[in-house]
Amino acid sequence: METFYATNLGRIRDNNEDQVNIFETQTSLVLAVADGMGGHHAGEVASQIAIESVQAAMPYLPVHYNKQLAKKWLVEIFEYANQKIYDTAKVEEDKKGMGTTLTIALFHKDFLLIANLGDSRAYLVNENEIMQLTEDQTFVNQLVKLGQLSPEDAAKHPQRNVLLQALGTELQIEVDLYDIDSKEIQGLLLCSDGLTDMVTDFEILAIFQHFKNAKAIGEELIQFANEKGGKDNISVALVQTGGEQHAE
Repeated sequence: METFYATNLGRIRDNNEDQVNIFETQTSLVLAVADGMGGHHAGEVASQIAIESVQAAMPYLPVHYNKQLAKKWLVEIFEYANQKIYDTAKVEEDKKGMGTTLTIALFHKDFLLIANLGDSRAYLVNENEIMQLTEDQTFVNQLVKLGQLSPEDAAKHPQRNVLLQALGTELQIEVDLYDIDSKEIQGLLLCSDGLTDMVTDFEILAIFQHFKNAKAIGEELIQFANEKGGKDNISVALVQTGGEQHAE
């Protein structure tokens, strides 16, 4: 099993408001991606608090645990980070209105849990298919679900990045939890929208199929997003569990 994570400024932005990390225990891998928002570097602060909250929670994940405990652990991370970002924004004037997305994958040998708030994404990538595991918590995606907008039009909509939820902007949050059979997984990708706004799902799949290892895949995803415009910060965290891959 190989892992890789990285974040990149992109070609347009002056500041990187993304944070990404992978944490490992005896029995688990935890991948986390956060995409901050807010002026005066506030988004960077919000995303940093989110990832630091994941790191702070790692010692409280037991060596042996069941799915129910894992779900509770994930939700508590979001609640803790949300409160901390909200409180920081309240007392520091230049941080007012800051927030961040947060996507966490808890990879256990028997199961995979994804927790999500915002529009960073998790993908399952196998030899011949790619599947988006998370739903974007955005205004535009809500219109798609209601049948008022096609997915094709949604991808080009000027308000496609308007979030319905973000960590730290409100006291009440609703975390989306997804439960996946980890035995089906060859590749797992978490990423910020700086990747998915530039690179299609089909192109992500093609890169996974072509490149040999996790590092090569991750670096190519970031490079390709920059080649196609790099309009936002780009972050990826990925796991390759095996399966046939073609060399570069």
